[in-house]
Amino acid sequence: ALNVDWDVRLRTTADAVDKADEAQKLIADIQAEFAAVGDAVPDISSKTYQWVRVDPDGFGFGNGAVFGLFGLKPGTLQDNTQNSAPLSLEQTSKLDADLLAVWARSADLRTSIDDSKLFQQLPAVRSGAVYYADMAFANALNSPGPLALRWLKDQLTPTIEKLAG
Repeated sequence: ALNVDWDVRLRTTADAVDKADEAQKLIADIQAEFAAVGDAVPDISSKTYQWVRVDPDGFGFGNGAVFGLFGLKPGTLQDNTQNSAPLSLEQTSKLDADLLAVWARSADLRTSIDDSKLFQQLPAVRSGAVYYADMAFANALNSPGPLALRWLKDQLTPTIEKLAG
């Protein structure tokens, strides 16, 4: 993977400084906090997510493993290893997850998806379960530590709650 999952990184660091027990407790606490949010959504384990970056010619998938902490599963083409090919604009309909998180690096790229009829037809966009990330969110999700994870949870909770119907 281009971006190792947060818990693997934390365990590796904790092992290096002889704090494995503390790290395991912190991991369990964070997992429980995310699960509590997800538990408010009926049948969340059947719901999917996709985390994408908007590019001028399509979309690139990022490591969205953090969404799994809520109980969501990866949607179509979601590749948390970040080794997948980009998705062209013509294939926008493959962004069919129940929850879609999108990062557009510029206002022009954000406008391009807002103006796209294909994008506006997506299930998550129609249901309101789309999270538009900013740079702070993208950075926090890219290399999350415990504090960033708790911030991410708070940022995402309103979108997760929309999955309840």
